[in-house]
Amino acid sequence: MNLSRMMYQLAQINIARFKLAPDAPQNQEFFDNIDRINALAEASEGFVWRLKDDEEGDTVDPPFEDSHLVVNMSVWETPRHFINYVYRTDHSKIMGKKKLWFEKMEGPHLAIWWIPSGQFPSLQDGKNMLKTLGQEGPSELVFGIKELMRMFKKEEA
Repeated sequence: MNLSRMMYQLAQINIARFKLAPDAPQNQEFFDNIDRINALAEASEGFVWRLKDDEEGDTVDPPFEDSHLVVNMSVWETPRHFINYVYRTDHSKIMGKKKLWFEKMEGPHLAIWWIPSGQFPSLQDGKNMLKTLGQEGPSELVFGIKELMRMFKKEEA
């Protein structure tokens, strides 16, 4: 791994909008699994931090103006750690059902960026990154999953 990358960690925010009211019975499977999937993240190699209730928000009670939106933010040591969690754990099985619960989003629903090690993003930081990605596209400042996958492949080489 690049020495300069060791001084940084990977932050991410992702949002989704429920098709129906969050408390609709059709969303129960999502809510039945959220604690398990969050615990899986926290136990995963390379996990650093995630946004929780007692901070600025929660995965299931978002601080966005739209009550149908859910938000998740987390910090990971490296792209490999984040990708392993997202694609190589039960997280991928549950998120494989996202079309049952969530609308297709207009604009970016995931933003990824580097932050100094030991720091944690605020919800406003996450909102700003989503906005920047939507307005300016991927860059060295903020990027999406495609760009992260390219970094991952370089890291693995």
